[in-house]
Amino acid sequence: MEKFWSLSHQVVDRSRPGDCNQALMELGATVCSPKTPSCATCPVQSVCHAYRMVKSDRSSSCQKFFSLPTSSASPSKSCTSSNSVAIDTDCRLCIPADQWHASAGVCNFPRKAKKKEPLKEEFISAVVARQCQSDATATEYLLVKRPDEGLLAGLWEFPCVPASSTAAGSTDKTRQKVLRARIDDVCDATTLSAGGCHLGEVSHTFSHRLHTYTVYKFDALKASDTKMSTARESSRSSTSTAQWVADVNTVAISTAVRKIMSLVSSQSKEQKVKVSSASKRKKTSAETSASSGSRSSKRLKVGTLDSFVKKEPS
Repeated sequence: MEKFWSLSHQVVDRSRPGDCNQALMELGATVCSPKTPSCATCPVQSVCHAYRMVKSDRSSSCQKFFSLPTSSASPSKSCTSSNSVAIDTDCRLCIPADQWHASAGVCNFPRKAKKKEPLKEEFISAVVARQCQSDATATEYLLVKRPDEGLLAGLWEFPCVPASSTAAGSTDKTRQKVLRARIDDVCDATTLSAGGCHLGEVSHTFSHRLHTYTVYKFDALKASDTKMSTARESSRSSTSTAQWVADVNTVAISTAVRKIMSLVSSQSKEQKVKVSSASKRKKTSAETSASSGSRSSKRLKVGTLDSFVKKEPS
């Protein structure tokens, strides 16, 4: 980075840096595009290091083809200015000869750095739900606030713990026990349903981290189970560390939390469909049984009337 700053101070007119920046952006957008550069019409062709390397490589190829004496300089050793004065004898910006692709030409630049594998981290997350106090048809969710420093500082999330806090290969019962201890910090865990429901896993990749959340859902059996004061809960003060929220999209949350909420919503819809289907099957079965009973009753009545009719001897 220091190398680029040093070169920029030599190239950019300090009295008009904005014009230079705008010209470079315009050049990259209209002439020197990453995939189809127009070198023949480029106004900076004479000072273009990539173009000079391509000419050097072509010249070397022609000399080899016609069996002429070749220069010992390779494309990676031609890091010189237009007046043939070396910029840096140990330049790390040039492409090594074994990585130079002649067919790519100037498109050998820019060189993309290899992306590092994101750091993989696993968490166990708890979605705690309860019936909304103001609206019996709505559901509220318990959210806790992240620290004011570090990754996702100050954002709200579902209570969670690192998976490393449990032994490798731990059972659902062990994970739920750890989650209950975390929930008990802000909510009376004794009011939760006896067993949590495993909803699934959610993954989200940040620029340098891959977070995987194993999600469990708990139902709060009582409405007044929060350890926060009523004033802090109702005002949702920025100093609160936890709060009940009916619509999680109204507070500052991360994309990972949105994915977890989508998982919860999809599971709720599937459960409603299953309940609805079961109810329809039960209703259809009851109607079928009633219809069958009615036909049997009619046949019984017919049989009873026939018994009163005296049959003639044959």
